[in-house]
Amino acid sequence: MKHPEVLKQYKPQIEKMTSDVQFKDSANSILDFIEGRSLAIVTEQVDANTEQLGIVTNDLAETKGNVARIDETVQQHSEDIKDLNTEVTLQREELEVVKAELAEAMIDIERIDRKTVDTTPTWSHDVAKLLDPESNTDWRLLAKRLSYSNDDLKAWTAHHSPLYEYVS
Repeated sequence: MKHPEVLKQYKPQIEKMTSDVQFKDSANSILDFIEGRSLAIVTEQVDANTEQLGIVTNDLAETKGNVARIDETVQQHSEDIKDLNTEVTLQREELEVVKAELAEAMIDIERIDRKTVDTTPTWSHDVAKLLDPESNTDWRLLAKRLSYSNDDLKAWTAHHSPLYEYVS
C-alpha cells in the first residue's frame, strides 16, 4: 500500500477492529501504516539516535577532559594563592620591622638635629616643658601675641617639641 491517506477515512472503523482478537494484529498494522509507523522508520530513528548518542558521548568525553584540565588549573591557582598569601605575610612582617626602624631613625635624627643646631641656652628646655601643656594652647597664644605668623606655628608644630623650636 502506498497511499495511507485513502485509509484515513476508515480509521475509526479500523480502531474498533483492534478489540477483536481475530483482527487485532492486522488492524494495528493498518493503523501503524496510516500513522506512518513502520519498522523501517523505527530503524531509521534508532540509527539516527545511535549516531546522535555517539556524538553526545564524544562531546561528554571531551567535556570530561576539559573539566580535568580546569580542575588542574584551579588546583595550581589555589597553590599559587597560598604562596602569595605566605609572601604577603612575610612582606607585612618586614614592613613592620622597617616601620620600627624608621621610627627609631626619626628619633635619632631629631636628637642629632638638637645637638648640631642647638645654640639655645640649656634653660630653654625647662621653659618649653612649662609652656607646653597637653592642650598646646599656651605657647601658640604666646607666639601669636608676639606676632609670629601661622606659617611659623605650622613649622614649629611639625617638630618633636614645637615649643622648644619656638623658644630656640
